[in-house]
Amino acid sequence: MIKVVLENLTNLNPLPPQGTILIIGLLHPQDGSGSPVSVLALMQ
Repeated sequence: MIKVVLENLTNLNPLPPQGTILIIGLLHPQDGSGSPVSVLALMQ
């Protein structure tokens, strides 16, 4: 099971609370506990 914790996301206020889809691109570190991610917001 993969557990993802996103920290320090900013400028989310312009996104509508409903109808927004977040796509999270993450790396799978072999021996680490963290990794940078790319976050893309799709608004309907």
